[in-house]
Parts: sequence; C-alpha cells; structure tokens
Amino acid sequence: FAGAAAVSALVAAGASAQPLLGDIVVNEKKPLGHVLYLDVSSGQLLTIAPGPISATRAIGGLSMAKNNTDMLVVEEGGPFQHWSITPSGVVTTIAPVGATGLGAPTSIDLMQDGRYVVSSPVYQARDYLHIFDPATKTRTSLFVHSPSSQYFYQVRENPENGNLLITGAFGSQLLEYNPVTSQLRTIYSGLGNNHGVDVDP
Repeated sequence: FAGAAAVSALVAAGASAQPLLGDIVVNEKKPLGHVLYLDVSSGQLLTIAPGPISATRAIGGLSMAKNNTDMLVVEEGGPFQHWSITPSGVVTTIAPVGATGLGAPTSIDLMQDGRYVVSSPVYQARDYLHIFDPATKTRTSLFVHSPSSQYFYQVRENPENGNLLITGAFGSQLLEYNPVTSQLRTIYSGLGNNHGVDVDP
C-alpha cells in the first residue's frame, strides 16, 4: 500500500521469559523501547523483547493479536512500522502502517472483524483513523479530522456497538466515531491532558 513493500524479516529478540495467561503486557515508549510483562503472581516486571526494536523511533501502541498469544506494536515515527512479537520474544516486521505526511501511529487496537484500527495524528494539522488488514497487509484511511483539534492518541473499539472511542493527547475531550454513519461526536469534555481509554467487557 502507498507503494510500500511489506517486510518479512525475523529478528531474534532474546526474551528472558514468557508471559502466562493473566499476566499484563506493557510497552516502554522510549528511550529504550522495551516490551515487558508483569507477572501478577510474583510482581516481577520481565522483558519479552528488549529494545530498541527501532534504533531511532518509539513504540507508540500495543495490542494483543487475534491468536491471543502474539502482541502487535506500532512505531511512533517514520517509516511507521507494524510489528508482531511472540511470547518468546521473536519480532516480525509485518508492514508499514503509515506513510509520510499521514502522521505517526500512536495507538493500535484489534477489532472484532480481525482488522486493526490505528490512530495517527499530525499535530495542529489533521488527525487520522486508519484500518490495517493483516491478511492483505493494506492500510486504508477510515476518517480524517482536519484541521486537528485533539491530536488523536488512543483509540479503542467499543465491542457493544462497534464504534471507536478516541482520546486526545493535548485535548480535553473523549470522542466517539461511528464508522457506519461516519459521524464524530463528543462524549465528554474537560478531561484535561488525557491519553488512555478502554471498555469494560
């Protein structure tokens, strides 16, 4: 997509241990870019994939893969790569999830249909929601908010209705996007500098 070829190189990441069911997986944005997990039984924070995965860019978002085993991460900076990381720490570069001028991916979420939604802001310019299809390794633009008013940072699909919940890194609102009607609405204002959002299943 966008003239970019998918990359299929495998990189051994040298993990120290493997996460188990119920463990919490986290990513360190920068400067080191580790992918870590918290062993909830022992309270230890252990490394899955030691960073930096990218020598110059930060990990912007992390989501579990459809197989409920691997992790998907996006790179917050060009060339905006999309990686898969196994529990043993093997990193696979899947494909670019963004393109120059379309913003740096900051968040990724697995949707119910098996695709991923990616948020990509261009500060004070425009905000994007992209859909990434892992089967075809293609990216399509779902929504463009221009000019930018929020700096889209976190996006999560609401499993109850399929709508997308969005927070702004430098905004003060919680937003909801309906992909069927292509409507963006404000759910709540006055949240301050907010980043994260999720839905209680």
